[in-house]
Amino acid sequence: MPRRPQLAKPASAPRPVAPVPVRQPALLIFLGAVFVVSTYLGAIRISDFPLAENPENVAGVLLAAVFALTRFGRARLWVGPGKYFLIYFGVTAGLALARYALERETASLRIYAQYAQAFLLYLIFFDLCRDRRAVRVLMVTFLGATMLLSLVANLGVGGAVGAAAAGRGGAVERVGVLGMNLNYQGFLYAAALTGILCHGLARWPRFGTWEWILAGGGASVLLALLRTGSRGALVVLVAGVAAALALMFRGRRWGAYALMVPVVLYGIGSAIMRSEVIRARVEATLYEGDYGTRDALAREAWEMFKERPLTGWGTNYIEELGARMGKLRIAAHNTYLQVVSAFGLVGLVPWLWGLAATGFRLWRYRTNPRAATLLAIFIALLVAMIPGNYAYGRFKWIFLALAGAMPLAPPPPAGHARTEATTDASGARLRARGRPARWGIGVGMAR
Repeated sequence: MPRRPQLAKPASAPRPVAPVPVRQPALLIFLGAVFVVSTYLGAIRISDFPLAENPENVAGVLLAAVFALTRFGRARLWVGPGKYFLIYFGVTAGLALARYALERETASLRIYAQYAQAFLLYLIFFDLCRDRRAVRVLMVTFLGATMLLSLVANLGVGGAVGAAAAGRGGAVERVGVLGMNLNYQGFLYAAALTGILCHGLARWPRFGTWEWILAGGGASVLLALLRTGSRGALVVLVAGVAAALALMFRGRRWGAYALMVPVVLYGIGSAIMRSEVIRARVEATLYEGDYGTRDALAREAWEMFKERPLTGWGTNYIEELGARMGKLRIAAHNTYLQVVSAFGLVGLVPWLWGLAATGFRLWRYRTNPRAATLLAIFIALLVAMIPGNYAYGRFKWIFLALAGAMPLAPPPPAGHARTEATTDASGARLRARGRPARWGIGVGMAR
């Protein structure tokens, strides 16, 4: 009798080798968190010394100095989305220097210094966020600072609240805090609410003390957002909530969508309908065509782009735009137009490329709750850049650095146990273990 052929045994997968995870100096992580808090205090003047005018400048100088001493020589920056933003900053720096050499215009160079500061921040946080500990600390710091800011706005603690008239006849007041721009403040609230909603959906129904703290803080943040009267922030909130609900939907979370989501949406809708300042501003937009001159600014900025499409007008475009609008100077009030007006297509293309690379990275890992949370906030950011000037906004660049470098776990192959394999921005494997992983989000802490 012929022997039955022996089937070859499948080769066992090699045991994954776990490289040493990236660990940043504790002092650098601490200073990163301090800087995040200091960005809320940028309007407070504490001295007349250069680079020490406000808490944000002091924290930024200390952070940059420690980064230069401890990490600059070992930082990995030419990876993932970071390389496209490096190209963007290199091109724009060349344009700024060339314009100064040809026109000897110091005003444009001084304004570009703010773009350079944003570039340095991106590099620091791009390298810093490769450490999971740093990501957790920064997320907790952002949520805590934003919820505290909302409490200050709602309670008027310490006389830190400033109010601005809005609506017909100034009968309704827009409430801001610590001299911050009202629209920027509203965007921070919308980003925080988007993250809180994603965390709640991912944790359902296992709510603990932290989740109930976030729920109470979210209610305060929503009230503070509505008191800013920012129509743009309201649109950003709608975009963030919609993205969160779409990205976080999974079969095992049907209970959250059946029980929690209707309550959340009802609460947000009721708060919006009861807000006098929001109602007054929306009515002004619908019935009076009041867009805050943004439509006129967009038309003039587009005309300026058509006149100088390749290299733009330089960072001092605000004077040319102001002259066309009958003002001394005015910004574009649109980040996309801000970039193209200042640097033309030469600067716009690598900037958009960097944004696309960041979004694509998050989309690839969207089954990871952390990546889904960041992607929802990223979509909210893209919407926020339509009515806002965030070309050198601190929060925007810190968030892009975090989204581009944060270690993310890829989706497991079908039929295999989920492992804790993680990748950084370059796609390199950082850690792998054979046991199933428990996925936690929000503050980036697995539970």
